[in-house]
Amino acid sequence: MRSLVHLLVAAAAFCGTAAPIAGPTAAQILTPIDQMEPASLRLTDGWREEDGSRIVALVFDLQPGWKTYWRAPGELGIPPQFDWSGSQNLAQADPLWPVPDIYEAMGMRYPAFADRLVLPVRLRAQNPALPVTVRMNAFFGVCEDVCMPAEAYVEAALPPDSGQGVEAALIQTALADRPLDAETGGLASVECALRPDGYVVELTATMTFYAAFAAEIVMIEAPIEDLWISDPVVRQDGSRVTATTRLDYFGEGPLVLDRDRLRFTVIGPDGAVEVSGCPSG
Repeated sequence: MRSLVHLLVAAAAFCGTAAPIAGPTAAQILTPIDQMEPASLRLTDGWREEDGSRIVALVFDLQPGWKTYWRAPGELGIPPQFDWSGSQNLAQADPLWPVPDIYEAMGMRYPAFADRLVLPVRLRAQNPALPVTVRMNAFFGVCEDVCMPAEAYVEAALPPDSGQGVEAALIQTALADRPLDAETGGLASVECALRPDGYVVELTATMTFYAAFAAEIVMIEAPIEDLWISDPVVRQDGSRVTATTRLDYFGEGPLVLDRDRLRFTVIGPDGAVEVSGCPSG
């Protein structure tokens, strides 16, 4: 299935190795020659933070009518995956997702991006005084009338301090569009209730805001392999948002759910609020 759309952006196949960034220019990333592909992916440079980390961005350009999924794609989506393990002098890469738009297919809503997704990424070098060589494989979904998997490869050499990239403003706009944290978003309280039902667990999260928050969907995430989370049923009563979902665990042994590592993203027409952790009610 992964070969249906193969967006292999192999720098060596076109010009040898990726060149260092010179001054304020963007990282040299080659995109597919065939622009009729549903999507292309490139990496663009941003700036160095005071803590020594570097902000870059993955830019997904999509053909008209095509979309790609948010980090938690819902029941019908393909979750994006990024493998940075081929990189050199890279200790950590953290995607900083902007708020997605909400679309509907087969009577179900899901979060995604159309036209273009600018995904900021915070890179932390093992040794900030040395260059970072980025080699990243991406696996993601693209959708028009049907959905299919896609994959891409990007490579770039990032000097310790290459100044500010020419697309820094593009990255700053995406960063400004991230979900608000719970305090900034006006969350007053959150509590969870778990109800085992045979081989599955029903999870109900109740989030109360200081003011009414219009919620279109609530995306629920848990860092557990082999865990399937159904699209929650969302109910709203003024400033209270309740999301009920079904957890199916296909791993070995009993499901161990760390409430502190649960993540809820409440998405509405006016933005999103991200809630981390959910104590028992």
